[in-house]
Amino acid sequence: MGRYTTLAPKNTPRLVQIIFLEMREQRILGKNLTESSGVSRRTWDGWRRENGATLASTEAVLNVLGFTCQIPVPVEWLTSTPTVYELLKWREHLTRQMETLNGG
Repeated sequence: MGRYTTLAPKNTPRLVQIIFLEMREQRILGKNLTESSGVSRRTWDGWRRENGATLASTEAVLNVLGFTCQIPVPVEWLTSTPTVYELLKWREHLTRQMETLNGG
């Protein structure tokens, strides 16, 4: 029987550390997580060392753990509730960025 992953190294991104903690909480082995998420074992092992996690692989792993990725928000929103005006302004900002990425 495999052992449960305890912690990610301190130099890994915060989201990866949270994933490892959640795996420990749910008692999910890395092998089972990679099989269920479709993330390769090589990619998974890289998270613990030199490679950063891509958004696609992070989202796949989070989905297996029962979570989802959220749209990025300004840091100050983590400590306060945004107003409707701020939400609309943020939506316009994201729309402009997506248009830029799509060549528009």
